Amino acid sequence: MARGFVSCLRHRPEAAQAKGVKFGRKPKLAPHQRKEALKRRAAGETLASRLAE
Repeated sequence: MARGFVSCLRHRPEAAQAKGVKFGRKPKLAPHQRKEALKRRAAGETLASRLAE
């Protein structure tokens, strides 16, 4: 009984991945927001500089 249960638990993530389920946390920023943030960081902009304006 215990072996069957453990075996079932081991194969669940594989089955989910096969169905296309994504694992992990969702990103905090949408792709377009991330692109904008990286562009601003590359330009030298910081939160402190924005607050000083």
